[in-house]
Amino acid sequence: MRELAWIVLAALPALSQSGVVQTESGALRGALSGGAWSYRKIPYAAPPVGELRWTPPQPAASWQGERDASAWGPLCPQLDGDTAVGEEDCLHLNVWTPAPPPASPAPVMFWIHGGGHAQGKMWFCRTCGRSVIAQVVGQGKDNVAGIASALFSSISDHSADGWNTWALYDLVAAVPESFRLRAQKLMSGYLRLEFDRRGGERLTIERWGLANVTRRKFTVAEWLQTMCEGSRHGARTSAASVHGHDAALGAGRLRSLAAWAGALRDAMGSRSVASIYEGCVWECTENNKLYAVQLWRTRKSEGLLDEVVARCECH
Repeated sequence: MRELAWIVLAALPALSQSGVVQTESGALRGALSGGAWSYRKIPYAAPPVGELRWTPPQPAASWQGERDASAWGPLCPQLDGDTAVGEEDCLHLNVWTPAPPPASPAPVMFWIHGGGHAQGKMWFCRTCGRSVIAQVVGQGKDNVAGIASALFSSISDHSADGWNTWALYDLVAAVPESFRLRAQKLMSGYLRLEFDRRGGERLTIERWGLANVTRRKFTVAEWLQTMCEGSRHGARTSAASVHGHDAALGAGRLRSLAAWAGALRDAMGSRSVASIYEGCVWECTENNKLYAVQLWRTRKSEGLLDEVVARCECH
């Protein structure tokens, strides 16, 4: 982490075309890059050195003329492995603001890291309109730099070929970008992602740990019928293979009045109703985990379950 704080602000006072802003302490000249003005190394308190060490913070000194705010300030004192790095004079802020400033107030993100052996990265993707924050925190001899480099280079901030990749601990799956995340569950040994999209189609992806214990009294077909919603929708099961593992497939239709009422409500404004149920359950013997994918779809989405299952990673 480069500084004590990273900040994203909607606007700065009196922002000029030259990038100079006037603050209570003096004028700052920023740098323009990627459609945003950045103002770095802005002191928010007097350096805690000399007589000010271990005392309450004191106001930062003002300055005359324009202060160059285009370069990073020094690291705060910390360990890089067994080597001490950084400087005590590190009480600085970094500020970013859109260029040109928005016509109306925009959200403000304020981030103060909690210290520790960590590296972080933050960026805004103009393709998908998302802000992405990633941070890796370690201890002692942990190779934080190596892990962070591998992690940051693997993050996708928008869909690839119309599919979004979702990861929840070791549950990794891809779903069409038209689906939105509706809910998630994180429990001991159990993970669940729930998605839906306009027209009422729904998709759930689940993962159970310790499959050799969890599924001890069930076959994968029985798991689909009892622990998932196969029996509720009168699904007929058949044997299959998924990622080299034995699996069970199920297909049925909505049967109860309550299920139909919910489907009709979700399909408001659409000509089709998600009345078809499909499910797939398999056990990955390599990682001892049990996976289930369930889909409530319309006739137009035939083959979608197979695509989602193929994009689920299990080992």
